[in-house]
Amino acid sequence: MTIQNFDRNLKLQVDPSKNLGATIYWTGFHELHELLFLNKFLKSEMVVIDVGANIGVFTVFMANRVSKGKVIAFEPVPFLNEQLRENVRINAFNNVIIRKEGVADKKGISAIHEIDSSNEGLSTLYPGELKSIRKTEINLIPLDELFPTLGLDRLDLIKMDIEGGELPALYGMRKLIEYYKPTILVEINQKSYSSAGYTPKEVFDYLSNLGYKPFEISRTGKLIESDQMKSFINIVFTYQ
Repeated sequence: MTIQNFDRNLKLQVDPSKNLGATIYWTGFHELHELLFLNKFLKSEMVVIDVGANIGVFTVFMANRVSKGKVIAFEPVPFLNEQLRENVRINAFNNVIIRKEGVADKKGISAIHEIDSSNEGLSTLYPGELKSIRKTEINLIPLDELFPTLGLDRLDLIKMDIEGGELPALYGMRKLIEYYKPTILVEINQKSYSSAGYTPKEVFDYLSNLGYKPFEISRTGKLIESDQMKSFINIVFTYQ
């Protein structure tokens, strides 16, 4: 079904039988605190990257605010990529670049697994003990290699939620991070990280070594300095 008033003036096609679609259908938003933060942070000229765009909730929300900038959205799962494209199309955004690659530390081909769950956001390169119902071969690419080909001269924010692929993706964007120093919004998920063979501490340490500091997001979208490492949370890393 199509929600006509997402973010007041946007359309959003969702499946209300799925977790993400049901949350938006019944409450109006998904991950509200993160959207409140982005509403405060984003400016019209910014360039932002959405890694793990899913059906495009964050993509269209951000595109609505960076009218003079760009959103580069990555979604390698075919049916999600189609829904993402449709949600961008029905809102007539011309400032969104949609990519179907997975973001990683090096170029290659890998299988992404769709997981047996009502949560449509669990597709992963690292299924671990989760039941895979379908797998699709996708191309992987590091952002350090792709971004220079897009003709953009700034990078303000990277949002990332890729079910265990976060640390390899961060490795593959080190040059971008060092040069542009973007704010990074990343999902910390101990279970998916464990399936991929690393820990949340490795993400914190990697970004700390690049000059970043972690913050939690309050109910009103404000950043609060994070003094503990939680097993499941979205963290905003900012360059200090």
